[in-house]
Amino acid sequence: LELEKAPKLVAMKASHPELFPDDDEAAQRWEDVDERCERQGLQRYELSNWARPEEESRHNSKYWIQAPTLGFGVSAHSFDGRVRRANSGSAVEYGRRVRETGTAFVSATELHGEEAVREGVLLGLRLRAGVPVDQYQSARRTLSREDQERLDDREEAGLLARNGGRIRLTRRGALLSNEVFALLI
Repeated sequence: LELEKAPKLVAMKASHPELFPDDDEAAQRWEDVDERCERQGLQRYELSNWARPEEESRHNSKYWIQAPTLGFGVSAHSFDGRVRRANSGSAVEYGRRVRETGTAFVSATELHGEEAVREGVLLGLRLRAGVPVDQYQSARRTLSREDQERLDDREEAGLLARNGGRIRLTRRGALLSNEVFALLI
């Protein structure tokens, strides 16, 4: 949950901080959920999603594998494999745009070369399965020497693990995933 995207929660946290966990408590809660789910046969297949094997949400998973998607309605997003589009978040503006232009898109972002390679790895690392090592290495090569070293440091610190030709976030890495993702953005 990102409080910054919910102004009412930001205000509530400011006036009642005792109702909100600090980072350490939030991490402990996540670990507790992960352990309980695992004991019940629910595997973490994505940073914040658990399911029984073969019962993972296809809807959620399509975003992490960059599958083309069509988004319909207010605030919906679409992706054709190259361009991301976002619809208006206002019902009034959505309707006006559709009437006037035939589409409710308010933004379109095209992914290019190195950026697309890094995003593919960043999204793939959200998944328990991770990404093929060669895909990871391709993204790594697009970074500055300093950021390559920082990424290597994250791997040495145990946030990333290699196994069977793939690299993935470890359990600890899932908790500290932004330490890896910030380098790939």
